Amino acid sequence: MSAIGGSVHSKKRSKNHSKRKVKKRFQDEGNKAKKVEKESKCLTVDEGFVWNERESIKEQKDEESSSDQSQSEASDGSEQKLVKKRKSRKVRNEEAKQREEYLRSREKLLLDSNRAPETEDDFERLVISSPNSSIVWIHYMSFYLDEGAIEKARNIAERALITISFREEKEKLNVWIALLNLENTYGNEESLNACFTRALQQNDQLTIYNHMIKIYEQSDKLKSAEQLYDVMLRKFKKEKSVWINLGVFHMKHNNEKSARKVLERSLLSLEKREHIDIISKFAQLEFQFGDYERGRTMFENLLNTYPKRVDIWSIYVDMMIKYAPTNSLDTLASIREVFERMITLKLPVKKMRTLFKKYLDFESKYGNEDTFARVKQKAKDYVESNPFASMVDNKV
Repeated sequence: MSAIGGSVHSKKRSKNHSKRKVKKRFQDEGNKAKKVEKESKCLTVDEGFVWNERESIKEQKDEESSSDQSQSEASDGSEQKLVKKRKSRKVRNEEAKQREEYLRSREKLLLDSNRAPETEDDFERLVISSPNSSIVWIHYMSFYLDEGAIEKARNIAERALITISFREEKEKLNVWIALLNLENTYGNEESLNACFTRALQQNDQLTIYNHMIKIYEQSDKLKSAEQLYDVMLRKFKKEKSVWINLGVFHMKHNNEKSARKVLERSLLSLEKREHIDIISKFAQLEFQFGDYERGRTMFENLLNTYPKRVDIWSIYVDMMIKYAPTNSLDTLASIREVFERMITLKLPVKKMRTLFKKYLDFESKYGNEDTFARVKQKAKDYVESNPFASMVDNKV
């Protein structure tokens, strides 16, 4: 029992000792762990590993920096896209606004009927709206001539001649005259002659000849004008106006002798009933361009033959007043002498009233109170001596 008891006791003691030894070892290890934990001063993370404080802080900063940079880049990119988008939208809005303002201004201009056309489109709209207006077509021609586009101007004239109604003879004639002017200025002799021939075929020939003469005169082509007059006298020798126009042509260009020869030739070609008018016209040309006294002589000769032609008396005295060399007493006296002869004529009351009225107007402008009163009295005397002339007194 003792041995057995001692053996058991010994075993218990040995077992207790082993337990104390293990317990001490655990305590020592625990203390050692606390010491290491205290000395290492480490940071713990909820998940993962335990890092050294500096490394952890550095890594944390790097991560934050990387994250901020990434966010910043993303933010900058978004802002740039937004700014670009805003700018693009702003530019588009501005362009749209400018287009709208331009269109509005063009609409206002198009609605303004008084606005002068400035472009080809403007003229096209005008000729569509007013196809029979020669003025519109001629301005369209001028538009191209100003641009130096001669052929385009010709084409516009041809379009006008086709477009304008055949009933609008005057409008067509205006375009023909414009085309003749164009060829005279910008064309050559061949193109001008071709245009002139066509114009003669499609219009009154005398009218075209007269306009061609004017074109030559305006461009100082006097020799061409004179040659054309020779052609006209052969074709229209019975036309009084042709002789008169040729006389005017010579007088205007200081060729009185040629003008006087034209008068002589005209009297041989024209009928006698035309002589009074053509002599009167050439007498007026003498007052205007030639010899004042020669003009007076021509009128005196006419009035000796046709004393009751009040129209000739009126023209005569008008020429004397208008073209008198001076306002001297002698000149005024010679004019009064013609008036005195006029009011002694035995003419109908209506014609006499006209002559007295003209005489009083002259004295009112060039005379004095005495001369005016004297003519007034003569008018009253005429009324008193003529029972049918009461109207004269009312007028004068």
